[in-house]
Amino acid sequence: MTFEQKHLDQFYKIAGSYIDSLNHSDTLVRPKATSAELNEIFKFNIGSNLKEPNEIIDDLKKYLDFSTKTGHKNFYNQMFARSNLPALLGELTSVINNASAYTFEVAPVATLMELALIKKMSSLCGFENGGGQFVTGGSNANMVAMLCARNSLVKNSKELGLSNSKPLRVFVSEHSHYSFIKGVNVIGVGMDNLIRIPCDQLGKMKVELLEKEIIKSLAEDTIPFFVAGTSGTTVLNAFDPLEEIAAIANNYSLWFHVDGACGGSSLLSNKHKHLLDGVSLADSVTWDPHKMMSIPLICSVLLTKSSDALLKSNSSKHTEYLFHDDEEINIGESSLQCGRRADSLKLWTSWSYYGDAGYEKRIDRLFELAEHTRSYIEKSIVFDQTYVTSGITVCFQYIPDGITNADKINEFNRSLRVKMVDEGKTLINYSELDNNLFFRIAFLNPDISIDDVDETLQGLEMLGANLLKN
Repeated sequence: MTFEQKHLDQFYKIAGSYIDSLNHSDTLVRPKATSAELNEIFKFNIGSNLKEPNEIIDDLKKYLDFSTKTGHKNFYNQMFARSNLPALLGELTSVINNASAYTFEVAPVATLMELALIKKMSSLCGFENGGGQFVTGGSNANMVAMLCARNSLVKNSKELGLSNSKPLRVFVSEHSHYSFIKGVNVIGVGMDNLIRIPCDQLGKMKVELLEKEIIKSLAEDTIPFFVAGTSGTTVLNAFDPLEEIAAIANNYSLWFHVDGACGGSSLLSNKHKHLLDGVSLADSVTWDPHKMMSIPLICSVLLTKSSDALLKSNSSKHTEYLFHDDEEINIGESSLQCGRRADSLKLWTSWSYYGDAGYEKRIDRLFELAEHTRSYIEKSIVFDQTYVTSGITVCFQYIPDGITNADKINEFNRSLRVKMVDEGKTLINYSELDNNLFFRIAFLNPDISIDDVDETLQGLEMLGANLLKN
C-alpha cells in the first residue's frame, strides 16, 4: 500500500462513518461548542505548527465532529440539505482530477458534460437554441444576468461603462433574493435604482404595480432595462406570475429574468412544473441544482435564451495565453471567471443515476413533505401557520396558551429557537416579516420520512411546553 493509499483509506473510513451517523437520531445536528472552545481544540496556528498526515486526518475528523450536520435528517435550516451519493462521488472525482473547466484541452470531458447539461436544462425551460454556463452560485447567476441585460440593451456599456448613460432601473419583487441588491452595486446601476415591487398575501409580485413603476421610471427620464420574476422565494417559496411579467417586459422592451434558484427544479415534475408557466418567455434563468436536486454546494447554472448572450457580455481581450484559435471548444471564454470548477460532473453523475423519472419522484416528495407539515400544523393546538404557503417551505409560530400580544409571541418564538439550537437535535431557521417572527422549515431532503417530520414537530412542541413551564 502506497503512502497516499494508506491515508486515503483512513480518510474514507472517517467519511463513511460520518455519513452513516447522519441517519441516527442520537447524532446532534449542531454540536455544543463555543468559538472559544473551538479555538482551543483546533489551535488555528497557520504556518508554524507543522503536522504529519495522520494528525491532519485527526483534524479532519474533528472538523466533521464539530460541524453542523447539514446532511442530518433533522436539518431544515437552509435551502440545501444532504447531498446524494452519486453527486458526492462526482464531486470527489472532480476534486481529485483538479481541472479547470475553461478549455477543452484541460477539461475535455467536463466541457462536453457541461454543454450537454446546459442543453438539457435549456430544453426544460423551453429554450430551443439556448446557452448557459455553470457559475459560482445563484447570486452570481442573477448578477451575470443583469450584466448581460445591461450590455445587450445599453449601447457601448461594456466598453464605456455607464458614465454617459441615463440612470438604469431594475425591477424585482419585495420578496426577491437580496443578491439583486448586491448585483446592482457591482454592475454600476446603484442600489437606489433597484425598485422592489410589493407582493400579495401569498408573496407573489403584484404585476399591475410593476407596470406603474416602469411608467414612472420612464417619466423620470431613467432607463428601465431589467425585470426579474422569482420562482420559489426564499421564505414563502412563492412563484411569481411569469406570463404576466413577461408580457409587460415585452411591451416596454425590458430583459426578463427568472430567478429559479430554488424553484427551477420543479420543472422536473409533471405535477408542479406549472408553477413556472411562462419561463420559456424569459431571456435568462437562474437554477440551483444544489437545492432541490441534492447536489453538493455549489452547483448553479445561468441559462440564456440566446446561445451567445454570455459570450457577447463576458468575453475579453488579452486571453491569448489561455484561449487558442486552434482549439475546438473553450467554454471559459463566456465566463466572468478564469479558473472554473468542474461542477457539471456531480450533476451529471446524479442525473445519470436517478434519471428524469427518479428526479420527478424526488421533487414531488419534497412538496409532499411540506404539505404533510402544513396539515400537521393545522391540526396542532400550539402551532399556527403564519403565512399560507404552497411550495417546499412552511412558516409557523408556536402560540403559547393565553398569550395574544404579538410582540410577546415573537419573543417566545425567538427564545424557543434559541432553546432548539442549544439542544442541538434539530435545526429549523426563523425569519421576520410584517412584524412577525416565525419558524421557516424548508424541505430539501427527499430521503426523510413522514415519521421523521412528525418526530421533529413533536419535539418542538415538547420543547415549547418545557419553556413555558420554566
